[in-house]
Amino acid sequence: MLSVLRFIFMAVWSAFLMLITPFLIPLFFKREIPLIVGRVLFAPVLLAVAGIKLTKQGVENVPLDRPIIFVSNHCSHFDIACLFATLPRNIYFVAKKELLWVPFLGFNLWSTGHILIDRSNRKKSILSLRQAAKKIAGGKCVTLYAEGTRTTTGEIGPFKKGAFHLALDAGVDIVPIHIEGTFKIWPKGSWKIKPGKAHVNVGKPIKTSNYSKQTVNQFVQDTRNAVLALKPKITLDQPLQNQAFFEALANVFYAIAIADKKFELSEKHAIFNEINSNWTYAIDSSKSSELMFEVLRQNIAQNISDEIAFRNFEKYYIDNKELFSVITKTAIMDAVNLIASSFAKKNKSELVMLSRIQLLMTN
Repeated sequence: MLSVLRFIFMAVWSAFLMLITPFLIPLFFKREIPLIVGRVLFAPVLLAVAGIKLTKQGVENVPLDRPIIFVSNHCSHFDIACLFATLPRNIYFVAKKELLWVPFLGFNLWSTGHILIDRSNRKKSILSLRQAAKKIAGGKCVTLYAEGTRTTTGEIGPFKKGAFHLALDAGVDIVPIHIEGTFKIWPKGSWKIKPGKAHVNVGKPIKTSNYSKQTVNQFVQDTRNAVLALKPKITLDQPLQNQAFFEALANVFYAIAIADKKFELSEKHAIFNEINSNWTYAIDSSKSSELMFEVLRQNIAQNISDEIAFRNFEKYYIDNKELFSVITKTAIMDAVNLIASSFAKKNKSELVMLSRIQLLMTN
């Protein structure tokens, strides 16, 4: 019920400001007024009502003396509010021309001067992009979601080339941005809003002058890598919590491993070696990674039952649920699935344990 009320308020709030703010333009003789309202009023109120605690990083990397194209991943409808609340510039969006016919939104896009692309055919699309490049070169800061759409998995998809051709034509640099947390709060296809934490990390500008039309593919890849590099690493604040986390997780791994009594100790070591190498991306430091593997090796020698192992992990997870980010959960599931797929023969005990962990992680 609370989620429905949040959604209704946000819809009304957004429609109200989209309708009212364009009429403030002639009063102040400034076309950027709706963008300023978006930064100082629209975004903070929207995030507060949704129960989103926003943290920012790297804001000092934003140039204040020239036009910029901001390239970000796209997780949720809340990304717009997060960017408005983070960036110290008035930002315009590049949108398809069809949105002009959407009530409230279309009027706001047109009156504020957002960049609209006609995609009805290739010729009109190219002409629209050239006009957009001129507007950006003339001083507008633009935000583009290079994936082209919101993610359906929480992961960053392939980047399209449009933003990079636009940067090359306009002769402006790109600033990479990574948004974390909004997918969990309001994922694509869901009408349920879950309050939570969001984090925006702004990277250093990428010089467009280092690339050309011939090297645009490298431009795309370098920017995507820059966005991925801004993704927050998993950290647990206290070392004791860190060690307890790995111990509890290792017990689950071990319980699955011993489900097949035919496995030799050397084969179990091989599996854990593979898990350790595949988990490197999810661990904050090599020291933590080594600690995890050492705990796994120690647990091989323990005589622990499936049920006790699961209860140990379940208790730790429930008591410390706030420590488990979407990335952490994904990494756990990756590791558990890796163990399960490593067995030559799957039995009922393994499948039951795996389904119990999956259920726990989704609650």
